[in-house]
Amino acid sequence: MLLAACVEAAIAADDVPAARTAAAELAAIAADLGVPYLRALSARATGAVRLAEGDAPAALGELRQSEVIWQELDAPYEAARTRMLVARACGELGDASEAELSPAGAAAVFERLAAAPDLTHVERFRFKVEQ
Repeated sequence: MLLAACVEAAIAADDVPAARTAAAELAAIAADLGVPYLRALSARATGAVRLAEGDAPAALGELRQSEVIWQELDAPYEAARTRMLVARACGELGDASEAELSPAGAAAVFERLAAAPDLTHVERFRFKVEQ
């Protein structure tokens, strides 16, 4: 869905208000339709926005919800992408063990799926955590 991509692009461009708007639109659509795929996308988008706003506790709740739905949908790639955001939220909350375990699990999925760009992202994240 394009709104999820808009959220990611806006966050990457440090335009949190635009990301928030896109995430809210996606949340409204997901609520109206009740489709698990859209609920998972929406929860991840909302979690990413909350992370960008500095609200790691609220982000973690949304991200965990998204990860569970992705797992129920048997979508390992999407679950692993979400797990990386969970790791970031845990790191911001001072949970070093989860911040290290989540990327390891995500890396295993990315490796199995030959998702090289995502593996690079995991390595960058691990480097930041170690510093």
